[in-house]
Amino acid sequence: FAIKAVPPMLKFALHKIPEEQRENFLLFLIFLTAIGMVPGVHYAGGSHLLGAFLAGFCFCTDHHVHHAWTRQVKRVMHWLLTIFFACTIGFEIPIKQLFTGKVMSTAAAYFVAILGKIATG
Repeated sequence: FAIKAVPPMLKFALHKIPEEQRENFLLFLIFLTAIGMVPGVHYAGGSHLLGAFLAGFCFCTDHHVHHAWTRQVKRVMHWLLTIFFACTIGFEIPIKQLFTGKVMSTAAAYFVAILGKIATG
């Protein structure tokens, strides 16, 4: 579907959209596809991330989509990646076990090793 059906449909639809609105239309289609694929894959028993991947995969053959994505989304990509990484890692840390003696001593050992690495170059 993503390789055989989407590119002809996309080519047909882009000819009907004015040139100055094509990037916005492409981004709208990507987000609309993601909004449909993420819950669809989740309810089918898969991962949310698989749904997001499949939504992006549907548009992987069109270089106009890549250009629109990098031009429009690069402004917020760093912020989104930072938040995603912080939440993914942060929510996995069991907060009740974080400040125990064993964890603090291990963290102190790593801190001393990092300081040694910085001092020696």
